Amino acid sequence: MASTQVVKIGPCGGGGGSEKNMDSSSITRIVKISVRHGVAIDNFAVRFVRNGREESTEQWGGQGGNLTEFNLQSTEFITAVKGYYGNFNGNFVVRSLKFVTNLGTFGPYGQEEGVPFELPAINGQIIGFHGRSGQLLDSIGVYVKVHNY
Repeated sequence: MASTQVVKIGPCGGGGGSEKNMDSSSITRIVKISVRHGVAIDNFAVRFVRNGREESTEQWGGQGGNLTEFNLQSTEFITAVKGYYGNFNGNFVVRSLKFVTNLGTFGPYGQEEGVPFELPAINGQIIGFHGRSGQLLDSIGVYVKVHNY
């Protein structure tokens, strides 16, 4: 019999800013990601479905950078988040993000400089995020819904 559990992975990045956390309970899928980016990731937000209704996170970070948004198809889900974190103006922050889905890739957004990281969803899908932010996205981690067979 198959069962599922949610596993918290990460975060990757620096320790500045304040803690951010999506309540991943009852989330069935992510429908949209918004990223503001330039030489680093300025801002990050997620739209998702919980209990049959769409909801959104607050914006994690500041208002700088260029806005990029992408929608996931109804059968599409995130299988990994990749990126770089490193020093920017004396702080360790997320410098770049790339989202890998079962159907393709979105990004990279920001600059691929610093320490590379990968947050994979092995045998599952990413259904939520956690991390830290202030004026920029300081760190990012994921919640993975794992399918046990």
